[in-house]
Amino acid sequence: MAEGKKKKGGLLFGAIVGVAAGLLLAPRTGKESREKLFGGGMAAQKDRLREAMGAGMESAADRSESLREKIEETRNRLREQMSQAPEE
Repeated sequence: MAEGKKKKGGLLFGAIVGVAAGLLLAPRTGKESREKLFGGGMAAQKDRLREAMGAGMESAADRSESLREKIEETRNRLREQMSQAPEE
């Protein structure tokens, strides 16, 4: 039982020290931290989401085009190999 109390006491002490260190070493106020976390509301989050979606769509389009080119190159190479193969 004494072992369990030591663990709980150590956990509580660690939590208190962690919170105190966080409050003392924080580079900005709570309001500033919340502002940074939530970024000025829903409008800002929607803008960030639109930007991320746009970047994702652009990346997908680039990869799709690259894949089409590779498929076409492979197709041409196979056609060339088939045309050069001796007929039986």
